[in-house]
Amino acid sequence: MINNIIRKIQEDRKYTFLAISGFCLVFLWFNMKVLHFGFFGFVGLLVYWGILGIWLAGIFGQRAKLNRNWSIFFGLILAVYLTSFFMAFFLVVWKITMELALLGLVVMTFLAWFFRGKSELEARTDYKAEGGLRIKLWMWVVLIFSASLVFASLFLGRTGEFIFSPWNVVISRHLYLYILATFIVFLIVFSRYKLRVILVIVILHSFFLHSYLPVIYKTGFGGDRWRHLGAERWLMDGKVLSPSLLGKNASYKKIGPFSVPEVLVAGDRTSYANQWGLTIFLSWVMGIDAFWVDIFLVFILWSLILPLLLARIGRFFTDRKWFLGLMAMLPALFYPMQFYGSLTVPVAFGFLYFVFLVVLWLKYLEEKEAGKNFLVLLLVLTGLAYLNYALYFILILEIGILVVCFKHLVLAKMIIGKKSFLGIFLGLGVLFLGVIPWFDKISGFSKFNFGGGFFRGIVNLGEFFLEKVLALGWASKVPDFISRGNFIFMQTEESLVKADLFKLLNWQMFTTIFLWAGIFLGILRIARMKCFRTGVFWVLFLGIFLFNHFISMYYMKGERLFAKRMDLTIVFFMLPLAAWGIFWLLRGKIALKARMVLVSLALAIFSGVVYASGPESKVMVGENDWGAGKYIWADISTQNGDRDNYCVLANTWKLLALEAASGREIVGGGFPMHSSYQQPERAELWRNMIDTPRFSYMDKALELTGADFCYLIAEKKWLGGGEMEKQMKIEALKSLFGGYKSVGEVYIFYYEQ
Repeated sequence: MINNIIRKIQEDRKYTFLAISGFCLVFLWFNMKVLHFGFFGFVGLLVYWGILGIWLAGIFGQRAKLNRNWSIFFGLILAVYLTSFFMAFFLVVWKITMELALLGLVVMTFLAWFFRGKSELEARTDYKAEGGLRIKLWMWVVLIFSASLVFASLFLGRTGEFIFSPWNVVISRHLYLYILATFIVFLIVFSRYKLRVILVIVILHSFFLHSYLPVIYKTGFGGDRWRHLGAERWLMDGKVLSPSLLGKNASYKKIGPFSVPEVLVAGDRTSYANQWGLTIFLSWVMGIDAFWVDIFLVFILWSLILPLLLARIGRFFTDRKWFLGLMAMLPALFYPMQFYGSLTVPVAFGFLYFVFLVVLWLKYLEEKEAGKNFLVLLLVLTGLAYLNYALYFILILEIGILVVCFKHLVLAKMIIGKKSFLGIFLGLGVLFLGVIPWFDKISGFSKFNFGGGFFRGIVNLGEFFLEKVLALGWASKVPDFISRGNFIFMQTEESLVKADLFKLLNWQMFTTIFLWAGIFLGILRIARMKCFRTGVFWVLFLGIFLFNHFISMYYMKGERLFAKRMDLTIVFFMLPLAAWGIFWLLRGKIALKARMVLVSLALAIFSGVVYASGPESKVMVGENDWGAGKYIWADISTQNGDRDNYCVLANTWKLLALEAASGREIVGGGFPMHSSYQQPERAELWRNMIDTPRFSYMDKALELTGADFCYLIAEKKWLGGGEMEKQMKIEALKSLFGGYKSVGEVYIFYYEQ
């Protein structure tokens, strides 16, 4: 039955499904404009994406030679990201409205229908079935019980108050329950179940793993999301974000002898537009605030998509079922994978499309008779990545260039005995060793600093590999830029969890040794991979990206915008090698089941160690901060006249809430903004006003902002001193201003000359 439905959708001889998709679009537009039925809008969108995904599946089936199941999976991913890219296109060119969003979907529908293809209907079993552990009923009971207690712990700890880390509010045995549930899941990975069952369990574990931030933090984690939310609210009002390609906000930038539209080289616009666009579109479709879409978008997409993409990457190494399940599960052992899968930020949202493209480029490398149509498809999809995160666009270009060069220049010539193009290929590899530092330099926020001589280079290299790469914090002094973290842990000074487990042994050291032993063993076993050339490329990419990161972080000064965001990419290339090495520990039949149990236990404990290393943040917008921001913006909006200048004197995270609530109308409280969002004048005025309340400070604030009136926001917990001193400061402010508005323990004072 399913095969018949898929065949009819792909053939669509009577235009039935084209009509259904058109009806879905009309319904979505009418729902956005009139009905506002969130559930029905969501269902309509899923039906629409489902039809598009099946049409696009035919493209992957014919050109990439993927079987039916993988073709449909890739088609669905492309349907979601094409939606985001069309929304991003309008944001970059001009602005986004519901009508333009509908126009983008109409164009996307006809393109998908026109280029649809017929994928292979038979879902081939593309893995080797094998035995394994027998999972007994009591194990399922333990898994469900421990996972339920973990979720109960998260929901009991759910808070809108400021906390440094989730570990401040969960129950004391939360970590042990997590390790127990994860241990059972690793046993299932090595069990006799079919691969599809294992992958479903791994996906559920992915939701389980990444739920700690969306569940615990009522207002979301960190500070960056509020800036994105502010931009999304601004754009939802039909406003144009400067610079743009069209309209009065269009501007040009001189690059050599050429003048190009500034928006095309403004990395923040092209990097953020696809996440902004999809968030706005989903907010309209489901009739909910972008605030909620922003909290759950990446959490859901990451948990559904990444485990399956990693399993597909595993097939370049081997068809063994255990390895494919291990690939899907191993992100639990790397903190960047744990953290970014819980948080909706562009570097995480763009990462999924980057992995999607990496799989396709490796598939192209693997195919001995890949046609030109496949290469054209890859070039188009890679070109779309320009509207993805800028870092990933650069990296996927590197990967694509090396793959094409090797396949069409080196490999083709070596087959007939010529090696002249091998030097070109190696030269490109050497050239790519400095690409990221070069982009950091031309961004204008960083510059090279090669002083110190040969000895400094040796010391730097040692620090980098001992701390940043190997995560052996006890072996070297931690450089300032590392900020206590590395590719495996969020921080290495101590566990954020005060559990007895961490008082017994240095578990971070054991975790590091285990993972890197697996990586080195995996590299040594590259020759045993199903596709040897893919393994060589994988190691090559890891080396290139590590070297790029090293040069930027040790031999450059400034922001290093690209290098600081490479952690996810480097971990991504470490992960399969670690999985390949661990898989080889399970080779052979001697005491196989005992080894499976021991490896599963070790992996679960090490996952818990990584889990306990973070997150920690000193910038968080609490529920009361969000309420205060919404109150101030509502109060300003009720006053007559349009205003260009605003004045709100407060600490940073309260101003982030206001930026989001006002839809980016009030940024930084209206005070001058310097590089890296620094506002020394505002920070000094706020501290002076809190310590020694005087209207002269408020007058100075009005002078700096050019506003007619000003708000002061103060919260007792951030006033400094003991409890009695804090209360005295609050009373002094009340006495000075007279009236005030309180949102929880956040006090809002109004002042005008």
